[in-house]
Amino acid sequence: PDCLGSAFTNHPHTRSTIRRPLYFSSDYPPIGPEGGHVSAQLGESVCPYCGVGCRLRLEESPGLALRIRGVENAPANRGRICAKGAQLLPTRDTKDRLTQPQIKQQGQWSEVSWEQALQKATEILSKQHDAPLVGLLSPSAATEEHFLAQRLIRGLGSNRIDHRLREQDFSDDARRAMAPPFEMKIAELENAQSVLLLGCNIRHEAPILGHRLRKAWQRGAAISVVNPLQWDFVFGLRQSVVVAPQFMLAELAGIAQAVGKIKNTEIPARWSALVNEKEATPAQTGLAELLINVERSVLMLGQFAMAHHQAAALRELAAWVAQSTGSALNLLPHGSNSQGAWLAGAVPHRGPGGSRIGGGDDYSGFRHESGQRWLLWDIEPEYDCDHPAAVMQALRSAHGIVAASTFVSDGLREVADVLLPYAPLVESEGSTINLNGDTYHFAAAGRISGEARPGWKILRQLGGQLQLDGFSQVSLAGLQDEMNSQINSVSAPTNNGDPEFVPAMSASSGTLFRIGEVPMFSVDALCRRSDPLQATDHADSQFVGLNPKDAHRLGLIHRGRARVRQGEHFIETEVRVSDKVPAGAAWLRSATCQTRELGHAVGPVSVEVA
Repeated sequence: PDCLGSAFTNHPHTRSTIRRPLYFSSDYPPIGPEGGHVSAQLGESVCPYCGVGCRLRLEESPGLALRIRGVENAPANRGRICAKGAQLLPTRDTKDRLTQPQIKQQGQWSEVSWEQALQKATEILSKQHDAPLVGLLSPSAATEEHFLAQRLIRGLGSNRIDHRLREQDFSDDARRAMAPPFEMKIAELENAQSVLLLGCNIRHEAPILGHRLRKAWQRGAAISVVNPLQWDFVFGLRQSVVVAPQFMLAELAGIAQAVGKIKNTEIPARWSALVNEKEATPAQTGLAELLINVERSVLMLGQFAMAHHQAAALRELAAWVAQSTGSALNLLPHGSNSQGAWLAGAVPHRGPGGSRIGGGDDYSGFRHESGQRWLLWDIEPEYDCDHPAAVMQALRSAHGIVAASTFVSDGLREVADVLLPYAPLVESEGSTINLNGDTYHFAAAGRISGEARPGWKILRQLGGQLQLDGFSQVSLAGLQDEMNSQINSVSAPTNNGDPEFVPAMSASSGTLFRIGEVPMFSVDALCRRSDPLQATDHADSQFVGLNPKDAHRLGLIHRGRARVRQGEHFIETEVRVSDKVPAGAAWLRSATCQTRELGHAVGPVSVEVA
């Protein structure tokens, strides 16, 4: 279905494959009329698509041709950019760009002044209402926006704020660090000797990191995977274990058991139910040996692992394996600024700097509740949240919704009451923190469309209208000084006194589990509206993939039609039968038109002949 207009279709007759995941800065042609040599540099910015923090240079030539290059001396990307970063400029000005504040009155949308929109937003968010207040934030929003948003939500008496919108398991929140660990830094990855990727399609999740691992492989590194799908990589694999999502924890437990035996290390008692069921397999023992027998090894949990229904257990057990083998532990969360969001306090249980906050419900709970008030920040909830069916149902029963957005999706137009035009990163200002923990500042490198405003200014005005403390900043620099002072004044949290995390197995051998990966070019609203990106094979998403054995058992054939059901919701789609899909799994991607109102990205599904 053409649910976002021409920019979000399958382009079946023009589909091509972007074969090179990375490009040197000089490789991308200009966008727009050809005009010869560059005559003006519009400025530098940072890519908003993953946590690497690639620096970008925006240029304009005579004839108004626009070009995006990587900054050659930037430590993270060294002049390279991926296909997503190259599409930042032309995607901004689509037909559904929000350029003027709007409010809904009696079911009809009308453009209004900023003053009118802020007044309506204040009425919805005000403390005078008894309904709980929820803030859902993009994990790619600027750190300053996360900081002000959590101050606003908490100033109104709520801790219901989160940026981890594609995750579903938060049961280890009390024990987590102040930000996701990334112990082997970006530049060091190319010197790794052994790498184990767990639930990680590195080429698509963070192309620069995939490039770094390719260089490590060329130098002799052993790269292995435990994944739910046979993804394609730009390097060879020493070992590849591909199992359905419900068996991934058992595979990691087998590796832990092998580590304990080789190192003569006792595994914590709370893991005994997982590791004592049977002996480690030869493959699991081999993976353990690859981590143990070198000096520089890293265990990397990717975005699929972070979205897993047993993500907490995967994180805790991976941390034990990494510590026991002397390996680095790297987590790769969704979005480009998860580090900044954590440090700014955009999670229910932690304030700025990781300070502990009691009574915070996690996102898996409050996303289901009806009758709440909502602040949606730079997201399209039907595409950017795990279990979009539950989220959209809760939003349809809301007491009021204020949304700051660059575009107006059908979902936002249906559920929101106020739409505030939000300037995308290349038109805005602020800072982000990459996986290394390095802060990158950016300023507007392109014109602001219509009456859109930078996010921090919108939040400052909302806080002022609501008469909350802490919203009197007169400059971005002043806000940054205040934010950094508060973050740095908090000691790093420890696990002392936290309850031990006790994992539980939930695999069912008779159940298909969904592989709901997010396509490389569906990670946010800008990518989803890029015609060139949506015309690639990487954007092909209108199907359900099955292993030949499961397809035969279910009476399904390649290119046939199937009905896929999650809970009360179902879709009908094309069947793709492939050995790349393990037995027990159904490959049904997230953040697509056909799956925008289904359930968890990783969870049970039923598949039958349509």
